[in-house]
Amino acid sequence: LHALAEAVPGRYRALVLVAGYGGLRWGELVGLRRRRVDLAGTRIHVVEQVAEVAGKFIVAPPKTAAGYRVVVLPTVAVAALADHLDDYAAPEPDGLVFRSGRGTYLQRSNFSRLVWRPAVQQLGLDGLRFHDLRHTAATLAAAAGATTRELMDRMGHTSPAVALRYQHIMA
Repeated sequence: LHALAEAVPGRYRALVLVAGYGGLRWGELVGLRRRRVDLAGTRIHVVEQVAEVAGKFIVAPPKTAAGYRVVVLPTVAVAALADHLDDYAAPEPDGLVFRSGRGTYLQRSNFSRLVWRPAVQQLGLDGLRFHDLRHTAATLAAAAGATTRELMDRMGHTSPAVALRYQHIMA
């Protein structure tokens, strides 16, 4: 995870760490606003997401009640996020945390082509998808002893079946 964070340009290091430790979905990361980040409490409040449809960005609430959640981050991700807020995020409370160099929403296709794929190729991890960071976060939580309910809450799942998958991986 840390090698991936180092392989991407500085603007995207915190994005990789928050995805890999926090398990947020792409749309939750892209739509994250500064006021939803609580550095002192080491947490992120997930209350909206952004979808890209035919080149347009649509802001919407999470699809289910489980999608609304508070995700606690480890110190390493919080430290990277604090630096990121100082260096790259929009300064206003409703400003985007993770944004393009032009200050707009991140386009998944551009990020994948220009940032993600070169980083995974550099590390010899061809085929690794950005979404796999979400699985990494769930597996790390399970390894740390998270219960099925805690995994469901952390990941925003409505069904215990998905959470159980990560616990079985660890078993």
